[in-house]
Amino acid sequence: MSTLAFGAGLTLSVDNTGMQTVEEVREVSGIEVTNSEAEVTHFSSTAKEFIATLGEGGEVEITCNRILSSNTQQEYILAAVTAKSTLDFELEMDDGTNTETLAFSLAMKKTSWTPAIEDAQQITFGGRVTGAITSTIA
Repeated sequence: MSTLAFGAGLTLSVDNTGMQTVEEVREVSGIEVTNSEAEVTHFSSTAKEFIATLGEGGEVEITCNRILSSNTQQEYILAAVTAKSTLDFELEMDDGTNTETLAFSLAMKKTSWTPAIEDAQQITFGGRVTGAITSTIA
């Protein structure tokens, strides 16, 4: 599972009437697709043979410092989980010279809260990649 820590050069946006920045993202993990396989062994094969088939999306988790306000992208994502909706996201990663943008859709499945006394209150959203992940470097 891949994990990206957020700081300078990383921005996660959700499509809410145009791409909007998700507030105080701490981490995103699981942006991945794994291709399934099909066996294509035949009578002339000397060993089993396989080909890659359709990709299966990973389980993505987005962890944020919780913003307690009704007009946030966090609330928009929370409502999408409740409605079992699919949302479009873009993750921009900047190395100071180039920017890579990953565009992907998530079938939103879960939300968890992490209350804390001596740390930031956190909320985690979970969804499954549905469709392709596209990467653009500019």
